[in-house]
Amino acid sequence: MITGVSMYRLITISLLGLLVLSLVFAALGLIGYSPWGIAVTAVLGVGSTVLSTLMAAQTMKSLAHVESSIITGLLIACIVPPTLEPRDLIGVSVAGAIAGFSKYFLVYRQRHVLNPAATGVTIAGLFGLTAGFWWIANPPLTPFILAAGVIIAWRSGTLMVALSGLGVGVGALLIRLVGSGEPLGPSVYLVLTSYPIVFLALFMLTEPLTVPARQWTRLVVATVVGLAVALPWSLTLGGFSLSSSPELALLLGNLVAFGVVVGTRATRSTAVSLKASETFGDRGLLLHFALKRPLSIQAGQWVELHLPHRLGDRRGQRRIFSIASAPSKALGSEPMLSIGTTLADPGSSFKHALAMAPMGSAARITTVGGDFLLPSDPAKPLLFVAGGIGITPFISQLEELVHTGNTRDIVLIEVRSSRMAHGWDELIHQASVNHIVVERAGLEATLDRDDLDIAKRACFVSGSPGFVKTVSGALRHHGVRRVHTDSFIGY
Repeated sequence: MITGVSMYRLITISLLGLLVLSLVFAALGLIGYSPWGIAVTAVLGVGSTVLSTLMAAQTMKSLAHVESSIITGLLIACIVPPTLEPRDLIGVSVAGAIAGFSKYFLVYRQRHVLNPAATGVTIAGLFGLTAGFWWIANPPLTPFILAAGVIIAWRSGTLMVALSGLGVGVGALLIRLVGSGEPLGPSVYLVLTSYPIVFLALFMLTEPLTVPARQWTRLVVATVVGLAVALPWSLTLGGFSLSSSPELALLLGNLVAFGVVVGTRATRSTAVSLKASETFGDRGLLLHFALKRPLSIQAGQWVELHLPHRLGDRRGQRRIFSIASAPSKALGSEPMLSIGTTLADPGSSFKHALAMAPMGSAARITTVGGDFLLPSDPAKPLLFVAGGIGITPFISQLEELVHTGNTRDIVLIEVRSSRMAHGWDELIHQASVNHIVVERAGLEATLDRDDLDIAKRACFVSGSPGFVKTVSGALRHHGVRRVHTDSFIGY
């Protein structure tokens, strides 16, 4: 199943699949490139990126995320000329090396400032070693790019961002083409199959370490990239002439996102060490991490945790978790953060390593994100519906309310089995919440209760994807127009 594979593994498989298809199409003469050129370019792109990443990680005494570097190398191979010309082979190797080093030296608070693949191609191009060729934008490959790209964007929760950038870019390009006298039908086909906007939006615009945390700022960045890739522009910097290109459009969007991070003084990544852990129920695990530096989070958001471990399985070494502690705890002189999860038998290698990690184990929070946030109006009544471990973002929100001394009109319906008994009941009581604990079979009857005034409340649902889908449908049946959801799709 798609949800059983890590996001990094899913992207790697998708890019490799596209390259294998391109080899087949090239061999059949359906695309005008050499199969050997495509293959050698891919090998050099990945090899140089991984090698430079390992060298940079060793220099900085940091962790190397090899699978991320493989993805970067594959992306570079998709956007530089796939030939056996010595200059092009040198160019892809240099682009990969620059991309790998940029992951460690073009950073702010240990986060990427610029997309590594676009950075490598752009800098190598400034010295005439390569160019953004974007050969992957080819009619025979377009259906497969769309299918894989939509799955990736949906799985990562960034489909709206990708479609926004795609919509703006396609719209602006069509206005230019039709405005110059080109017929609409052929223009649509040309833009979707031969311009790189589809691949850019679905595979690169949503790169997690260069986008802002909040949805509305991501949409702003997507709009900027869509316009920049569609409209002609040029710029001269220090003797170098820059003109509009997909890779420069993406870097421009990265700079806008970087401006948001700097402007809000947000810290979204930090090294962490395991401070304590505790079990609850039959298979619940709560972990408390000490943060190397304070972290900028909001109640209801998630973090991506990177936990290096040996013999990792296909789900990889990074996983997303909802935060189960108040954001105020992530600030101050001794910042900390808690996450909760469930364990299965046999379970993933990541979960096993997490459960067996000794105190003091080093890990890293690589990013913070999510929009599962309470309305700004404190008078708005709220309904929380939690399934199992889906209680954790609500605990973060309630603990912050208790910490700040605020109260809100909240009904919390918790679907809890005996296997998931936890110790948060006292905190929920302190938050003055109408707490209703039911088993799965009793949820529908609870939602039918007239005294809860469900239709008047802002409704939030958290749990497994299946739980979220079922409950969201039930709430809409009860007259709720909008349901805020938080499902554990992972990255």
